[in-house]
Amino acid sequence: MIEVLFYATLRIGRDKIYQVSPQEFATVEELLAYFRLAIDDASMVLINGEHATWEDLIRDSDVVELFPPAGC
Repeated sequence: MIEVLFYATLRIGRDKIYQVSPQEFATVEELLAYFRLAIDDASMVLINGEHATWEDLIRDSDVVELFPPAGC
């Protein structure tokens, strides 16, 4: 399972932490689409505590953290 954590305004209308199957998506961009978020909605993404890009692959047991733009 992949653990997905939402911060600040990205938590509005959703839980803070989700456990999702890695079969649902392969990249950060696909993960955002899975949660119905646009790329602009998350200005910073961390995978296992390290900065990630939209094209980075997500693997089983990863922890993905999503942060909104500053001031949101």
